[in-house]
Amino acid sequence: MSADIELKWEWPADRAIEDRFLIKVEKVKAQGSGLFGLKKSPSFASNIPEPTVITGVAQNKGTVINGKSLKVVAPKPEAEEIEAGSYAVLGVIDKNVCICIVPVESADIDITQINCP
Repeated sequence: MSADIELKWEWPADRAIEDRFLIKVEKVKAQGSGLFGLKKSPSFASNIPEPTVITGVAQNKGTVINGKSLKVVAPKPEAEEIEAGSYAVLGVIDKNVCICIVPVESADIDITQINCP
């Protein structure tokens, strides 16, 4: 099953967040290497170190994304504190590029105060 919204990972590189998605994390797992290990090939420009798949459901009340499923493949060091059943804020630019993932305690957090570290 694919997600309603699939985000691409990029490093922040001193860019400011344009949008924030609050998600209830459903699953965090290491990404498989694909057929013949092609997803781990160094020739892929989008190769992420220790890719980790994070899936969840948007909790942005009053927005068009509320209730939609989201997926992002991020580097393991960026996702180490994210756990299934918890909440996280994804910092987004260009509508579909995730530049940070920040764990939060609950859905009651003011996501406008969350920035990339």
